[in-house]
Amino acid sequence: MRITIKLKLAAAFGFVILLLVGSAVYGIISLSTLNDAVGNLVAGPAKSLELALEAKAAELSAIRWQKNALLEMDPEVARKNYQNSAKSMDEMLAYAVSGQQLATVDGKPTWDRLIELAKRSTEGSHKVASIQESGDRAGANALSSGEVRALVTELEDVFAALVAQQQKSMAQADDDTETLYGSTRNLLIGIAVGASVIAFAAALWIALGINSGLRKIMNVANAVATGDLNQKAEINSNDEIKDLVNTINVMTDNLRSTAGIASQISNGDLTVSPKPLSDKDMLGIALEQMVERLRGVVSDAAAAAENVSAGSQELSSSSEQVSQGATEQAASAEEASASMEQMAANIKQNADNAAQTEKIARQS
Repeated sequence: MRITIKLKLAAAFGFVILLLVGSAVYGIISLSTLNDAVGNLVAGPAKSLELALEAKAAELSAIRWQKNALLEMDPEVARKNYQNSAKSMDEMLAYAVSGQQLATVDGKPTWDRLIELAKRSTEGSHKVASIQESGDRAGANALSSGEVRALVTELEDVFAALVAQQQKSMAQADDDTETLYGSTRNLLIGIAVGASVIAFAAALWIALGINSGLRKIMNVANAVATGDLNQKAEINSNDEIKDLVNTINVMTDNLRSTAGIASQISNGDLTVSPKPLSDKDMLGIALEQMVERLRGVVSDAAAAAENVSAGSQELSSSSEQVSQGATEQAASAEEASASMEQMAANIKQNADNAAQTEKIARQS
């Protein structure tokens, strides 16, 4: 299977990007969940706690107005104080009804109890006001200190229970949000670390592969630059670096082949036929032209040699003729020399004969 550098980069960083996108989506979902939890906390336990505290404040305000009315000697002022007390009681009841609507299944009975006690306290406050308006201040104080006081004590217990429930709910919500935050944080950190490790490993893997291939290519190129054409790079990957290595090997093979042709030409073998690899193969074209020109030179030299050989043959023939004439002249000269020697011998013989004859004649 061919795994190119582009495929490696796309796979590695695509996976990293997928992890980052997944972490972003998970983070958004977790933040949304956390936001919902905080919203539920604010709208649920926190709001219920607020309503409980507001109801308690209204209840305390109603009691204060009622006590002020009991201590007030002016009937008109006392009546206004009771009106304020009744208004505070109504506010407490309204807060209780609102809290009941937000209450959970576990907290609803406590809110129901608060509503019941608020209604009873309102009725008791009205009774205290009626008794005092009738002129029985002692009876009003007795009712306020007795029955109404008992209701206030129960209300305090209910308020304490409500506050405890809401605080417990808020603590549970805080624990839940803390757990959600912790799990989200740990997961995002894990994804970030994993993505970083994968990105580093992928970058290192790709960089080492490229560096190894380029180093082998550089070694071959340096060898070729110094004239060594017996080098060949080998690589195990199947990517663009391998394509480049194969191209370098093909180039080296072509140069080696061209060098072999040049070596044959240098040894005098002009039967080789260099074939340019392309229209831009300057070395191949130059070798082809050189071989053609050398063939032409050799052909011209051969023709000149034949002409010289023919001239030499003619010169040799003329030399033979001259040599033959000289031989004949030498023979004639020898014959003439022999004749002259013979003549000299005859003359000497004749001279000797004449001297002999003259000697004889003198003796006679």
